[in-house]
Amino acid sequence: MKIIVIAERHLLMADAVPTPEVLHKIIGGLPETLSVQGPGHVRGHWNNSRALMGEPPNVLATLFHRRNGSIGDREVVVGTVALTGGDGVGGYADCPDWVLDRLEALLPEARAINGLASARAN
Repeated sequence: MKIIVIAERHLLMADAVPTPEVLHKIIGGLPETLSVQGPGHVRGHWNNSRALMGEPPNVLATLFHRRNGSIGDREVVVGTVALTGGDGVGGYADCPDWVLDRLEALLPEARAINGLASARAN
């Protein structure tokens, strides 16, 4: 299945079944899920404990999740994020193409930002 991986300011495509073990390897820890608003079922998986380790925000992932209703304007996403599609009944599917289109449109803005002002991580 197609998984979109948002590392700090760049995108990767992975072709794997998004089991908890695979997601753990991609994001470097236990996955927590953010829902993404848009056509179809999309979920963002990230390791929330990275914020406690003092890692900087993932600017691209933060912009994407802010613009797609997952988090508020003062929240940030930290670390690598894996985006998967959903089948509507709790299973996984390919991440839809519109997600990659929106992420690619945000890349120039994300690269231009040195950091994100935020009071807390999501």
